[in-house]
Amino acid sequence: MQIFEGSGLAYGVGMPVILKFSKPISDRRAVERSLHLWSSKHVVGAWYWDGSSTLYFRTRRYWPAHTKVRFVGHLDGIEGAPGVYGTHTLKQSFVIGRSLIAVASTSAHHVRIYLDRHLFANWPISTGKPGDDTPNGTYLTIEKQNPAHMKGPGYDIQVPWSVQFTWSGDYGHDAFWSVGEQGFANVSHGCVNLSPEHAKTYYQLAVPGDPVTITGSPRGGAWDNGWTVWFLSWRKLLRGSAVRRAVRVGPEGSTLVDPGSLSPSKAKPPLNGPKPGNATAG
Repeated sequence: MQIFEGSGLAYGVGMPVILKFSKPISDRRAVERSLHLWSSKHVVGAWYWDGSSTLYFRTRRYWPAHTKVRFVGHLDGIEGAPGVYGTHTLKQSFVIGRSLIAVASTSAHHVRIYLDRHLFANWPISTGKPGDDTPNGTYLTIEKQNPAHMKGPGYDIQVPWSVQFTWSGDYGHDAFWSVGEQGFANVSHGCVNLSPEHAKTYYQLAVPGDPVTITGSPRGGAWDNGWTVWFLSWRKLLRGSAVRRAVRVGPEGSTLVDPGSLSPSKAKPPLNGPKPGNATAG
């Protein structure tokens, strides 16, 4: 088993714990019960199996900013599948950094940037032109490049200040060539076009796991095209757990709890989490 998060590194408030298994897991209940979390601030979340080899822990609402997180997988001796045993205990610690949340409207041609839970900016953008529509959904930033090499029908260019949020190649990036259309029309191949100044500012703030919500598109988002765990409602997230339990996490550790024992969530989008059905086509 491997964990995506790096030791001591900082991630955005939407970041799930991502575990990858070298072989398919059939006894998912045994594996889930061997996993433990600690966090400096109290959260509630759930484990979610994406197939038989990928497991996420996602919080019910976005992580509180500046939360320290520690993970321990006591897998040594756990039989994850017939004849397949874990051989080590995996430990990792990382942190959740500042809160940076982007909400982009393909129809209004603007993106709102919330920094530390306050509106920081409302920038003009241009998104995917008809036929190349940027898909709706709440994604997470994956990585950033300056520049990123982008190649497609009719273009092969190096693009500065590029922050990726889908595996298929959607970025928020510097598009000096479309500044005249930004705020008025959608002319991109699917990316979120920003001015050089705004793209640089966002690039310098972004870390992996920052939420990016796309709204107003006639195209729905595709599951697993990026880190798409925030497409899931809380109820659907719970259904992806083998033990069908929520996980309460705090400085004292983690405990499996009956979801029915939890108080109703008062999370309000966009600062605490996305709207339900956020990946649905408009």
